[in-house]
Amino acid sequence: MVEETGEKIPLKIYAILFVSFLSVLSIVGQITILGKQVYDITGRELDLGLLGLAEFAPTFLLAPFTGSLADRMDRRILFLWALLGEGVVSIILFWYATTKPTSVLPIFGLVIIFGVCRAFAA
Repeated sequence: MVEETGEKIPLKIYAILFVSFLSVLSIVGQITILGKQVYDITGRELDLGLLGLAEFAPTFLLAPFTGSLADRMDRRILFLWALLGEGVVSIILFWYATTKPTSVLPIFGLVIIFGVCRAFAA
């Protein structure tokens, strides 16, 4: 049987968990929709893999630098700027999707920028 300690989890913690869940859900949704859009434009499965690489490679390559930067400055400010960057890139991707795109190069470029922002947010 589990004993209760009597401590309740603060409401702020629940809010952070809920917002984190929504953030991950939106990122997964965005990359799924982008994958479908890229496949609809090119018709090649290879481009789906390249899209995943474009999102992951910046995080992998920038990990030593982002960690060092996070140690040297206020992490809340760094996280705030990273989230703002992700939001701006997401808005630009949405706008580009509404223009009936015929090229995937802007999508790949924006996903790389999104990956850089994600590296700083991680």
